[in-house]
Amino acid sequence: QSTSAPGWFPAIEPLFAPQRTGNDVKAYSIGVDFYTDVAEAFEQAREHIWIAGWQVAWDVELKDFGKGTSRLIDLLAKAVHKKLDVRVMLFKAPFGKPPIDDEKVAQVLRSIGAKAIRTEGQSAYAEKVYSYFAHHQKTVIVDRKTAFVGGMDLSHGRRDDGDFVARADP
Repeated sequence: QSTSAPGWFPAIEPLFAPQRTGNDVKAYSIGVDFYTDVAEAFEQAREHIWIAGWQVAWDVELKDFGKGTSRLIDLLAKAVHKKLDVRVMLFKAPFGKPPIDDEKVAQVLRSIGAKAIRTEGQSAYAEKVYSYFAHHQKTVIVDRKTAFVGGMDLSHGRRDDGDFVARADP
């Protein structure tokens, strides 16, 4: 159960993005809910899909888990085919565990026509406050109307279902 958290924004001036009102917000704590909503946003996209993250797996299944019909690459390939602007910015991992082959992911995404780049994950803000490095700078933006920010990786092992039973992806 999520609750309002007024006053929890960083007290560092100037704020990069001041608090604003009038937005619909949904907090995710269950991976399957997050993945399903991201997949549906991708399927409904009409202009663009932009992704930034440090652990992105091109073959992660977003819906219909175990069927292999809604992998990230499949949904992005459909978007590219519809002439949508698909961009993925992969942050280089600041450490080697777990192993992340972000160069291979970028190559695979480029092979379907997506624009994919690799970049350093650290920001100027991270230099001041270490806890704000790329691990928490995950973003998915669809059509400038829907955004998923600050949360889960589009990667394997994040699909909890509310029972929180640890099990490997097939």
